Amino acid sequence: MRRQNMRKTQRAMWLVPVLAFVFLLPLVLNAAENGENKFIKTFGTAMPDPVRTAWDIVRLPDLNDNGVDELLVCTDAEDGSGGADFYIYERKDNNSFDVVWHYRAEDCRYEFGGGVGDVDNDGLPEVIVCLRVSPGQNGLRFFEVDPTLPGFPLPDFPTSEYDLLDGQGASIDQVAVWDLDKDDKNELVVLETNLDEVWVLEEQSGDISFPDFKVEMRDSTFGASPWGVTIGDFDNDGYWDLAVGEWDYNGLAIWENTDVDTYELRFYRHLTPGYADGVSLRSLRHYDFNHDGFAELVYPTYSDTGIVFIITNPGELAELDSTYIHPVATLGTRLVGAQIGDQDWTGPGHDGRDIYMAARDDSAVIDLEYVGGDDGDVTDPNNWVAYKIYEAPQRFQDVEIGDFDMDGRREVAVAFAGSNDPEALVYLEHEPLQNFGLQPVWHDPTQEEDPNDAIKGNPRGFFVGSDVDQDGKKEIFATQYSGTVVGYEVVGDNTLEWIWTDSTAKPVYGGSSPRNVVVGDIDGNGKQEVIFHMGGIVADHPDSVGFYFFEWNGNDNGFGAPEGGPTYILPDNQIQPDITDTRYSEHIWIADVDNDGHQEMLFPANGSGSGPTTDFFTIFSCVDGELGGFPVFKTEGFWDRPTLDLGGSIIGATAADYD
Repeated sequence: MRRQNMRKTQRAMWLVPVLAFVFLLPLVLNAAENGENKFIKTFGTAMPDPVRTAWDIVRLPDLNDNGVDELLVCTDAEDGSGGADFYIYERKDNNSFDVVWHYRAEDCRYEFGGGVGDVDNDGLPEVIVCLRVSPGQNGLRFFEVDPTLPGFPLPDFPTSEYDLLDGQGASIDQVAVWDLDKDDKNELVVLETNLDEVWVLEEQSGDISFPDFKVEMRDSTFGASPWGVTIGDFDNDGYWDLAVGEWDYNGLAIWENTDVDTYELRFYRHLTPGYADGVSLRSLRHYDFNHDGFAELVYPTYSDTGIVFIITNPGELAELDSTYIHPVATLGTRLVGAQIGDQDWTGPGHDGRDIYMAARDDSAVIDLEYVGGDDGDVTDPNNWVAYKIYEAPQRFQDVEIGDFDMDGRREVAVAFAGSNDPEALVYLEHEPLQNFGLQPVWHDPTQEEDPNDAIKGNPRGFFVGSDVDQDGKKEIFATQYSGTVVGYEVVGDNTLEWIWTDSTAKPVYGGSSPRNVVVGDIDGNGKQEVIFHMGGIVADHPDSVGFYFFEWNGNDNGFGAPEGGPTYILPDNQIQPDITDTRYSEHIWIADVDNDGHQEMLFPANGSGSGPTTDFFTIFSCVDGELGGFPVFKTEGFWDRPTLDLGGSIIGATAADYD
């Protein structure tokens, strides 16, 4: 079944034979509960130009380098009056967005979407718009980022245009940019729906202003329109794979790169032959849901059945067959866009990613969540749960995900394609969660059980995840004011046990020290130390205001000298004789900054006052000997506040390979 000029508003009538459908399990849509998947609309807008409807939205990678990702919104006139408009929206304020760039393509019939990537490999990305054009017009148009431009760094008009079919016109519906053959040059993947072809191009000139594209692949496998594209190493064999959907009974083809400029067709099949026509309309994705080392392909169908397929991986793409194709959900609505993320998770990290899909007939956004866990069965429909997270009487068209306003709460952006829809773009955000959705799973009861464990409830510094005594149990060390440090060890799920307390430094200063604790191996002997700094007035305690090192003594939970107390104390006046006061020093860190094989201590000091002997930053290391014997310390650098010309006290320091 060939569709030469299929318009995206076209809807076919499908016959669904009963016998071919009996294996599909309907999936009940669940109401969200327990604070999960509860989304609210935080922003909505019509397009600035009238009668414009949104067909595709694309997340952009912070093109103006201000720390905020943008959203490209691709629109045209649903009534077929011609022309297309492209808008870039960016954060104005929390839950507020403005148009920062706009381009109108007057000389096209429709737009089909957009993309982004460094096509000419010069270090500057291009925004790419995809058009359906008549003969003599250019269906691909590139806008290269130019940091020298005032305002938003994209030109008002294309940096260049490209005629893919040499004067025949074209219908470019999707593009992707990726170094497919690992030759350190990005390729441009183009899906074209006039001739129903998949192209792989590589730009040769290095300047998109004068593009010179080499055709690495031009494949006519499909008999109908290609829609949906995703790229990854699905079978984890070190070669990139390219998957594309086909608008013919939900076709799927997978090519594998086998050498420079070389691609082999590994799989081609219709997923719903004879009973559900459709395609993965901007919704083909991949992700390793059960963390078994192989990515699953996700194929939500633009079919009345609304099937979501999971295509598992045999470990070699050439071995894919029908036994790896699994319908895990039947949603009964055409699915028109999809992304994979964890938008109901607040803050960094995630608890397992979900599939977010725009549902045309249900007028909703659906979150399909995998609940089978690591090494679980992703093919079992019982391991997938669907939630409707947003409904509106509009024509849902596409979704995109991100934290577009950078407030720590992730959004789902939704595009609408109905000419009578009051809004063409909305942002959804999860409801605020108390304490960012966290709840305590353990607290320390030992202050009641052991009077010597003087927990005051105000630990100022933590070090988490060490195993100083090498018993396979992770530790947490925490400071307590008035010279005390405590240690805990993980003994079970969400269960810690108090293992150690030291108050040797308590007589030094009765105020708010120590404030920070770290773990390292300062003397390089293979036995780690628990390290903290005890601040104070040096003249009052010249031998004990300084760094305390508690090295593992070989015993279980044994830190410091076997008889108790630290393995070694390094007084501040031995780091630099002029130091007088370090009583409010906040932070220390340990790292081998200069890669000489010796870890360095980073010590930003904040004493009382602002002179060179109280406010300073120093780096020192142990260059010979061991803490249990006669260690030799070297001060590798010392910078006081006046020398650094700082207006405030020196509070923190860390080390990383920033460039």
